[in-house]
Amino acid sequence: MVIHKMVGEECNKTRSLWEEVFWEDSIQFTDYYFKHKAKLNTGYVIGEYPYNAMLFRTPYMLQIGEVQKEISYIVGVATRREYRKKGYMRSLLECAFREMYDEKQPFTFLMPANPAIYEPFDFRYVYERDQWKVKNNRSELSAAEMVCKKSLNANDLLDGIYTVSQIREELPEFPIFEMLAAYANTILKENYTVYAHRDVAYYKRQLEESKAQNGDIYVLFRQNEIQGFYLYAKEEDEVYIQELLKERHEDFAYIEKTGQKPIIMARIVHLEEMLKLVKSPKEMEVVIQVKDPWIRENEGVYGWKIGPWGSQIQPLEEAEKIDYQFHIGELTTHLLKGVFLNEIV
Repeated sequence: MVIHKMVGEECNKTRSLWEEVFWEDSIQFTDYYFKHKAKLNTGYVIGEYPYNAMLFRTPYMLQIGEVQKEISYIVGVATRREYRKKGYMRSLLECAFREMYDEKQPFTFLMPANPAIYEPFDFRYVYERDQWKVKNNRSELSAAEMVCKKSLNANDLLDGIYTVSQIREELPEFPIFEMLAAYANTILKENYTVYAHRDVAYYKRQLEESKAQNGDIYVLFRQNEIQGFYLYAKEEDEVYIQELLKERHEDFAYIEKTGQKPIIMARIVHLEEMLKLVKSPKEMEVVIQVKDPWIRENEGVYGWKIGPWGSQIQPLEEAEKIDYQFHIGELTTHLLKGVFLNEIV
């Protein structure tokens, strides 16, 4: 089976396949994706144009403790109906695994349409996203969509709720994206060991993505300082709060948490690189045995020293005693459960 690799702008050639398989996506969202996101990808396709199957890897910079790593987010896994059940997805995933392993990426992640598709490849849920809703009456729905109506100028102190679009239009020199990134990284660092690192480009993309879904980024200011924000989208009469970061419980009182939903699956790709990132409050030394039917280089016995300073990994030819045995999926859950990976596409 021949797999063709695409990089950057070439990935835009897959739009017709995307539109056929992901037919529920709006035209606005698909336009956004192929204008802003597809060109960032590494892609793999099977068949001649317009292609029979595809898979994308989108790079994200993740903060893992004190280390930043570029990690691939798998998206756009699609096969035309008449070519399904031929092993195309398996071949594409194996190809992606191979390249990510060679790049020494510790793990990869995705948002599954159906987890049963990815569980056989040892993807496991690692992140449950908070679910939010706007309290169900007209006045509070208006509150979720409200912005400061007065005209802004450079001498104003922002105090209230504004959309990023309004700020950019009326105060084009205001460093809103820099402020969003700094605020988010501070909040996330306080609560998570692993999270997608925020920067200016990240929130520029998130704004375009929200607008493609009839939404925006709503920001609460007090005296020119951000106190919280949320990503808002709306389809017909359905409102979606896709991310909410805030300082105080009473901020955004018109939005209430309704629970959590498993949303992101991950898989260890390069075991030794993954283990090197692990720390422990106390020093310990163990011998582990790992099984991985898809990436055979991960299989084996390892001496693993862990402490507050980090980890040291040593492959062992033999061991008198094995302290722990792990399947790679089990180890993925053990090491990554509870990370903050709140990506939309």
